[in-house]
Amino acid sequence: RDAIIAWLQKAGTSPIAGDPMTIDSLRPNHVVKQLVDEFKSSSLQKHFLFKFGIDIRKAGRRPIFQTQGKSIYRAEWISKPGPDVVLLKIEGAKANREAGYYVQLGSHPHIVHTYGMVENDFNTLMLIQEYATEGDLAELLKENEFQPSKLVLLEIFLQIIDAMVYLA
Repeated sequence: RDAIIAWLQKAGTSPIAGDPMTIDSLRPNHVVKQLVDEFKSSSLQKHFLFKFGIDIRKAGRRPIFQTQGKSIYRAEWISKPGPDVVLLKIEGAKANREAGYYVQLGSHPHIVHTYGMVENDFNTLMLIQEYATEGDLAELLKENEFQPSKLVLLEIFLQIIDAMVYLA
């Protein structure tokens, strides 16, 4: 709300639609707040908790991406069929807080989905996330083989904008 009020004081327009808007026209969205609260509480429940070696396993020995404090491995379901996934291994002092962000924000249709946390014996934090089958969007757009039409590019950018507004 504070960010929206600041925007309205500066721009005087809806941050999403761009239509003229005043602070007096703001109304709390209790339905959305209730959905967010329910998701937060349900993400702590058992159906978002998976066991390494029982529910899920690494599909390869080496990570497909690695940076300081994070590694991403291709993964596969053991106990049930499911979508293509990766294991995100997070290390460091802020791992729990970062994992919480992934779980909270991964419910948007244009943000990589986080299915839950993985219990493991390695004393590390691991998440199961949706596998982006086409890889990195920036790399895909740089390739000469991928020649999207203006309409497809517009849709890509609208989805990025939608996700960024959600994150903000």
